[in-house]
Amino acid sequence: MKDKSHLIDAEVILDSITDGFMTLDKNWNFTYINKTLELLYGKNKNTILGRNYWEVFPKAKELKFGEELQRAAQEQKAVHFEEYSPTFHQWVSISAYPSEDGLTIYSKDITWEKKLQEQIRLSEENLRVLINSTNDAMWL
Repeated sequence: MKDKSHLIDAEVILDSITDGFMTLDKNWNFTYINKTLELLYGKNKNTILGRNYWEVFPKAKELKFGEELQRAAQEQKAVHFEEYSPTFHQWVSISAYPSEDGLTIYSKDITWEKKLQEQIRLSEENLRVLINSTNDAMWL
């Protein structure tokens, strides 16, 4: 018998990554979700595995999630997009990779990045207003 102590369990690896990770079969049923995705969705994987993605998240069909995930599956092309999830009140970055068995999907919470971008935009806008509303010469 070979020593397998050097092999790392794939589930251990997938549970250690900071991105949410899930796999769906051809029928859109969950076949795997990692711990990060459990936290992101606020759902226990045992309540999701084997269930249909569209039944668990029916609102997704109406959003970019539905459009892009279906496009990835139909065209068999990887997709990447960002979307605000009204269900979870957060922005997520999604990368979906099709295969003949279904989809592999990575999700990352980017809410803080979006908030930071908005703060920068507002600061720049305020600075432009200040600069445009003064007749005095400004020295930098």
